[in-house]
Amino acid sequence: MLGLLTRAFSSPLQVIISIRGFFIVLSTMGRIAFKRMGREWRLLSILLFAVCLITGFFALGPLYIRTVTEVDLRYALNNASELDKRVTIISNAALEQSDQDIIEQEIGALVTNVERFKRTSYSPPEAADSQGATGISATAVCGFNFTLGVDVLVTGTGANNHCYQTFAFENLAEKVRVIEGRLPVRGPTPEMVDPTGLTLAQQQELQIGIYSRAQVEAVVTKTVAELGELEIGSRFYIGSLMPNERAISIVKIVGIVEPIDPNDPFWFGNAMFLEGALVDTSNFQQRYDYGLAFHPDAFEDWVKPVLPSNVSTNYIWVLDTDTDRITSTNAEQYRDRLALLGRTLTREDRSVSVTSGLLSILAGYENRVGEAQGPIILLSGAVLVLMLYHLVTTINLVLQEQGREWSTITSRGGSTLQLFTMQAFTVLLIAIIAAIVGPLLSRLFMMFLEINGPLADTLAGVDVGTVSIPTISLLLSIGAGLASFIVLSFPSITAARESLLRLKQATSRPPTTPTWSRFFLDFVLIIIGVLLLLRLYLTVSGERSLSNLLNDLIKDPAGVIRFIADNASAKGGLSDPFNLIAPALILTGSALLWLRIFPLLMKIVARYASRNTKLAMPLAVWNVERDPGHYAQLVLLLIGTLALGTASLGLQQTRDVGGWKAALEETGGTARLTIDPNTGRYEDFDWLRLDGVTDAIPVIYTQGEPSRSTRGDITVIGIDTEKFIETFPELVDEYEALPDTPFTLAGVELPTDSTQLQVQVWSSSQISVLPSVRDVADPDVPPTVIINAYVQDAIGVPYRIQLTQSILNTDTSGQTSNNALPPTPTDQWLTFSGTLPTNAVLPLRLWQIGVQSTLFERSFTHTIYLDYWQVVDANGTATVIAQQEDTTIWQQARSSYPNPPQSLLENTNTALEVDSFALVDVLPDNQPIYDGQNALALTYTRRLRPSSNEPSLSLNLQPLPRIPAIVSDEFTAIDNRLNSPLLQVGDTYDFGVVYPHGTAIFNIEIVHIIDTFPTLNEDIIDQRFFVILPYELAQIALNQSLVGQSSRTHAADANQVWLQLDERQPTQALKTELQQISMVTDAIFAWDRFGQILREPLPSGVAGMLFAGFWVSFALSLLDFAFYIVVTAKQRAFTFGVLRSLGWNANNIWQMLLIEQITLVIPAIIIGSILGAGLAYLLLPFLSLVGGVVLQIPILSLLLLILTLVFGFVILLIFTALWLRQMSVNQVLRLGEE
Repeated sequence: MLGLLTRAFSSPLQVIISIRGFFIVLSTMGRIAFKRMGREWRLLSILLFAVCLITGFFALGPLYIRTVTEVDLRYALNNASELDKRVTIISNAALEQSDQDIIEQEIGALVTNVERFKRTSYSPPEAADSQGATGISATAVCGFNFTLGVDVLVTGTGANNHCYQTFAFENLAEKVRVIEGRLPVRGPTPEMVDPTGLTLAQQQELQIGIYSRAQVEAVVTKTVAELGELEIGSRFYIGSLMPNERAISIVKIVGIVEPIDPNDPFWFGNAMFLEGALVDTSNFQQRYDYGLAFHPDAFEDWVKPVLPSNVSTNYIWVLDTDTDRITSTNAEQYRDRLALLGRTLTREDRSVSVTSGLLSILAGYENRVGEAQGPIILLSGAVLVLMLYHLVTTINLVLQEQGREWSTITSRGGSTLQLFTMQAFTVLLIAIIAAIVGPLLSRLFMMFLEINGPLADTLAGVDVGTVSIPTISLLLSIGAGLASFIVLSFPSITAARESLLRLKQATSRPPTTPTWSRFFLDFVLIIIGVLLLLRLYLTVSGERSLSNLLNDLIKDPAGVIRFIADNASAKGGLSDPFNLIAPALILTGSALLWLRIFPLLMKIVARYASRNTKLAMPLAVWNVERDPGHYAQLVLLLIGTLALGTASLGLQQTRDVGGWKAALEETGGTARLTIDPNTGRYEDFDWLRLDGVTDAIPVIYTQGEPSRSTRGDITVIGIDTEKFIETFPELVDEYEALPDTPFTLAGVELPTDSTQLQVQVWSSSQISVLPSVRDVADPDVPPTVIINAYVQDAIGVPYRIQLTQSILNTDTSGQTSNNALPPTPTDQWLTFSGTLPTNAVLPLRLWQIGVQSTLFERSFTHTIYLDYWQVVDANGTATVIAQQEDTTIWQQARSSYPNPPQSLLENTNTALEVDSFALVDVLPDNQPIYDGQNALALTYTRRLRPSSNEPSLSLNLQPLPRIPAIVSDEFTAIDNRLNSPLLQVGDTYDFGVVYPHGTAIFNIEIVHIIDTFPTLNEDIIDQRFFVILPYELAQIALNQSLVGQSSRTHAADANQVWLQLDERQPTQALKTELQQISMVTDAIFAWDRFGQILREPLPSGVAGMLFAGFWVSFALSLLDFAFYIVVTAKQRAFTFGVLRSLGWNANNIWQMLLIEQITLVIPAIIIGSILGAGLAYLLLPFLSLVGGVVLQIPILSLLLLILTLVFGFVILLIFTALWLRQMSVNQVLRLGEE
């Protein structure tokens, strides 16, 4: 029985004893480890620092991406207008308290204030009394004349020629200031003043019904009151008198107000209330419409019920937001909520829309962090391998230093497991501490990069200290700590197996060939990396072959980069691990290949050094040649470190050059201003006096629809070729073909101080009346002579000046009404005059005269004589036009254009011709001319037809030659007729562009074909078809055909100014000055776009992580070399001491160490720089950098980086040499015996 019990419990008992023994052993190992840590605290502190650097670096990637995204988001929000930051909710039915609860739930954290108002739809009808008419789609509530005591619903009343957009603001008192009267209040409701059942007398007594003097009160602004001729007490009806919807309300104006802040974004979309609008009802008539503001409840009582059926009421809530609550972590969430808010609020009985500029701002940040985070972690992992290799090198040196101690323990019975447990326990504590410290250290890395590195130029003044450390950074830090634990603990297994004898044998034996060299791992890695790159190229190349790739690499490497960059993203980009592994394999394989070549190079150097009579150089080179594998790891790490730094600098410089180039092209210079030519002209301002401005380029930019093509819009641009090439010298080959050909405008130049144009007119009494069925006039009445003088200003804008016996109804453009002009007396000299335009660009040129005489409704032939043309200035001083008696300046008019193209003149057009003209020296019946030697005799025929002719004469006709043009490659295929050939250089082409105010005709000759033009985006279809013309000719062609005979309101003039600054970043003084220039409506700076480019997460993250990786790897390299020098010095101390005891100069120790390090460092610097440039070149296509530039290596920055590297090693060598020089012979012998 006892035996059975013993056998039953023996197994558990053994387990308990084994567990107890394990804990005893573990406790013992722990005490030994802690004792060892106390003894070697300096060494372990250095290891802890190294591991913390690694965990901090690996945790940096997500934080870096989050920070860059946060900076860009914060910059976009800080620079957004207040209008863009608002959220506008528009509903076609009233919003309720429950809707406010939904808004609070969805975006309540953003909302700081709510403004509510109502607004009716408004789209001006052609006539004010046409509400509800069939076919009238553009509608608004309109007004009718007020008549007291008349039932206008029965009798009707006349329209007051105004239509309205009605408003009801809940916070009107906070938005406007009362100038006169008061704000509206809610009066009696319709039910309270219902006249049903009351007699007329009762209605009159109660002043209701048809005797009501007002039913609803309204206010208007001061501007509206002046233009609408309103005053306190003005009354009118609003509503509709159309059949089936006859309903009106009486409006009384009780107040005149003005906005407290006219620039408040609240008024955007409510401009009808502030200013109203002039509406063109025909070619010659306009109507003034405006807005009315009512009390919100009165609006529901009296306005909404009388609205025409197709005029809707919108209930609008405007939400002010606090954008500081939006971060890179919640930007996507807020955008989704804003996008879905309208759908959430919509019900079966109403439709709700939500608009906000935040939607477009936040749209750029969807998945932005996630898209860049994966590739950055992969890249960080590749760099992490290099850093872990640093740790492997360091721990091997440490274990080599402790090899005698470990071998002694092993020789005395210590097991491998015991030694491994002791080492693992030590490094586990280091790894745990480093994993905890890593995320905090990544924050310090960010602070460093904010001051010096790729991030320094991207902050744009944004504080990123509030960016929280993402959770994934914590996980990555733990992962890096675990990896560090593995690489620090497992090498101890090999060290624990070495006996003291084997250690001494390994020290004395020559090195063996490394494993990677025996299996040609370097060649394998390079081949695999190249194959992966070829995989990518063949995947994206389509029909392109490898031979094309080789040719392109030689002829156009930038083209290869652009080609792969344009297509790599479709194949995964850096998100595809194979695309990222390829550069890493090539880099690693190349570094190993250098290590294969390194011993051969050392043998060559040794042969040369052996000829040196001094001992320092041969001994140093011999030591390296004897044991190249001993130095291989250090050289490899140094190469990797410098490669990271070179790649980072190269990518930074390439990103900087390409980004700035792209920003300049997108902006059009360092800054692009949009100016209003009607407010001021480019030539009227000295742009060079602005702070930092070195040059200014005027640009004419127009865009319209093609007159005979269904393709996208045509963009016509006029540039000053000389200034344009100065701004973009790299484009000289493309744009020098566009000449700035001077052109002289047609006509005779008038003095710049002229205000009136006068001519002496003799109307002949001899009239030949042509037969007409409408001839009902008195045959003895002479015609009314009207002379139209046509002038054009300095930019080619034509104006028509009516010259009559008296100046009647002359407007600012020089137009004079010819209504009810009396017949012109015959056979006598009469003064005809007209006012020259006051808003023209001087000087004016008289280029054509036309006869618009009338004789009731007759067609007739008549002769007039014109003499003594002169202009009069504001002081009444007259100046005679000297060239008027020159027979060569007068020609038959062939075109209504001042400077018609030659192709237009080739088509005979007799509609503008006079019957005959000549310069005569005497009038009929020997009557004298008015002045001088000759007068112009002009015989003309006026015909009765709807579009009557205007016989005309031109002065100094100047046909416009074909305009040289540079066109886009898309434009060459704009003619979409079947089988139409593509346009080529040298071809001529005529086309029209339809603008809102007319159609411009261009006759061009193509001198060059290009792909892109600054400020235009070829990805936008309406910007693909562009034509570049010389500035002056573009201006003339646009003005003479587009503007015609109207005023200068829509004249083509410089509407953009491209500025060149002496610095990339504009000064605040410049921005302030631009805000004070009235003609400048918008300013766009290349610096802002440049910042956006630099803040692209993936390129910025790659450059930043490589930059941070270099400094971390540099610090680890210094630690490696420090350990290496200490270990090597102890190993070679006996040799150094013997040499000193034999009388060798101690300075030679320094020389020998220096030569050894030079032998290692200089080749490593060269190879590392080359491999770094290669790494940057291989990564470049995957970053999709804008600008399309090839790799740029900043030589000065690279030299500074190398000097920093060398300086660190020099400091180490100095301390080592000082230590060795202080060693005595006895110390050396003692160290040698140990």
